[in-house]
Amino acid sequence: MRSTKKTLFSIAYASCVFGSVSSLMTSTGSVLCSAIREEFEDHLSVVPTTCFGLLMKKGLRKKFQLISGSCWAFAAISALETAMCKNGILSGSLSEKHLLNWANRNDHEEGYHVKIEEGVDSFSVPGGYFISGSGPVYEKDKRYSLIDEEFSNLDKNMLPVCSVKGIAEIENNIDTIKSAIDKYGAIYTHYKGDDGRHAVSVIGWNDSKKVWLVKDSFDSSKNYYKTLPYSTVLDECTAFTDVRKYKPCEKIYQHDLYGNMGLFSQKDNLTACNVFSFGENETLKEITLGTNAEGCVYRIYYTSSFFGNKPSSDKSKWQSLASGTVPYSGYFTAKLDVPAKILPGKGAIIVSIEKDAGRKDCSSPCIKVVGKDSALSFTEKSDQSYILLGNDFVDVTGQDSEKHYGTFGAFSIKAVTEKEIKVDLHKNLIASTLNFFTKKQ
Repeated sequence: MRSTKKTLFSIAYASCVFGSVSSLMTSTGSVLCSAIREEFEDHLSVVPTTCFGLLMKKGLRKKFQLISGSCWAFAAISALETAMCKNGILSGSLSEKHLLNWANRNDHEEGYHVKIEEGVDSFSVPGGYFISGSGPVYEKDKRYSLIDEEFSNLDKNMLPVCSVKGIAEIENNIDTIKSAIDKYGAIYTHYKGDDGRHAVSVIGWNDSKKVWLVKDSFDSSKNYYKTLPYSTVLDECTAFTDVRKYKPCEKIYQHDLYGNMGLFSQKDNLTACNVFSFGENETLKEITLGTNAEGCVYRIYYTSSFFGNKPSSDKSKWQSLASGTVPYSGYFTAKLDVPAKILPGKGAIIVSIEKDAGRKDCSSPCIKVVGKDSALSFTEKSDQSYILLGNDFVDVTGQDSEKHYGTFGAFSIKAVTEKEIKVDLHKNLIASTLNFFTKKQ
């Protein structure tokens, strides 16, 4: 994702009340709302006067984290809001509190155990929340507070308001970052400030002053917007590449609910799989992969053939689902060539990743795995993830997996299905007729 644009000024979005607004990009300026116009006035050759009255109707407002430690949640939510705006599916402010609670589990429960003031220094945490379908929810349903709440059953039962299908790790390069903002909206990043690491969202840039325009939930001195020089080292630049409306009929099968902390790689090619227990009357629609094998060729298969607990290594028993080129490092969702009807019970999603011989810039074949982190607890389970070694699939989630294969936890291979809803038209017609005459009486 490189760009050779010579745009002097650009801004991914504006807000009259510190919420997210539409993603507008121009080469001469942008429509800004009154609350930030004064702050960014010296970055514009022409300052438009239009204010986004529609956003006021959505109830968006200023957001201030109030306490050190929660900036990562505000920055991640801010970036996602712009992506939702860009796709026309945002209708209100998103909840940072739901994300913070998701990262703060009961001590006896699997997941992250991060208090608000502790913070996190990796996008793996919010990335896991979004890509697993655990969120986001709207702020009106979960208001921000400084109380350290654990992720409750009420939180778990909240349905997400969008589905995040793609997250890209952006190279720390000025042109690459500009291109990402232009294409996807604001990006999440963190940098080393005077008081330690701090997360913000980058919403635009000014080439003449050589600065990034950022949204900062902890800096109230300039209405929560400020600039950072191009020389600032921006770590973990991340963009939301694929955001869609939430579909209640979708189900995500996954073993990496909490995101990833590592990579499993091989030199020239890698064949890995996740084993799931599928339900009845389901159609396989998409596969989400976590990989840094940018430029490599991927092929995806499904099999219901097993030898004991192991998936069959006989490729004649594999059903081809999709193929293509890994577009970037991060997560992406591959649409199947044809939706596949899958059998209930045990099934394996097999992913083959190999170097493209025609590309010199091709990365090594690899796949993301759940890894060790002091704030993350989970029980390692056998028979979840396998790699193909020679002519045999080997379990890499067993007791000695880390010792022998360098993994600790399952692969980031997610199967997205839709449940078939069978409608009995005859019964529906009878019920509708009875209902009609009942109302008449």
